[in-house]
Amino acid sequence: MTKKEVQQRILQIKSVDGKLLPLDRFDWDPETKTFSSKEPWLGFHFPDVTGITFNTGPDCTFKTGYKCTFNTGSACTWIIEGKEYAFPPLFIQGSVWPANVWRPGTLRIGCEEHTFDYWLKKAKEIVDSYSPDKYYEYEGLIKVAYEWAKVKGWD
Repeated sequence: MTKKEVQQRILQIKSVDGKLLPLDRFDWDPETKTFSSKEPWLGFHFPDVTGITFNTGPDCTFKTGYKCTFNTGSACTWIIEGKEYAFPPLFIQGSVWPANVWRPGTLRIGCEEHTFDYWLKKAKEIVDSYSPDKYYEYEGLIKVAYEWAKVKGWD
């Protein structure tokens, strides 16, 4: 994705009434898929793109694919499957695989994505099939992710 293509997906949503962010107001690294800008009030539309890192200022709105990383200012909004949330998805890097609650009711660990009920019942079987010595670590991550989801209303 080129910098110009990235620009087409970013709007200045408050201060300039929805105009595209000027090219000189952000950096884009196509190799690492990293966007960086200190501009506030940006709207991001990347629902079909995964694996992007966003380094932003405050008051931004994100509509992205999964496996994205956010380093933001305060008061940002995340749009996930058409619903707005005032908090980002949960991402925890384990020693082997990441654990990610990127939508309500679902936990993804590595390439496995299941409901919390399924994880709580089948975690040992799933983790042991990949890396038996990591079960206790991932059992702990599942419990942390589930508690986070309950607090956020995502269980």
